[in-house]
Amino acid sequence: MFPESNAVVCDVRDEGRIPDPLVGRIAPLPGATDGRGMWLVNQLCDLVQIRSGADGTAVRMFVAR
Repeated sequence: MFPESNAVVCDVRDEGRIPDPLVGRIAPLPGATDGRGMWLVNQLCDLVQIRSGADGTAVRMFVAR
């Protein structure tokens, strides 16, 4: 969708797992103490890809230039 020459791309990886494939698509409830990180990523980026499996999770974020 975004050739990397036309976007700023950031990859983040760790050993944790995200079981919800739609994480960050729904705003956290008022007063919630967690759940804001991935929601903010989805609000600020043009495209967010999440790959989560036995080896951990990789999140790739694109912002068009």
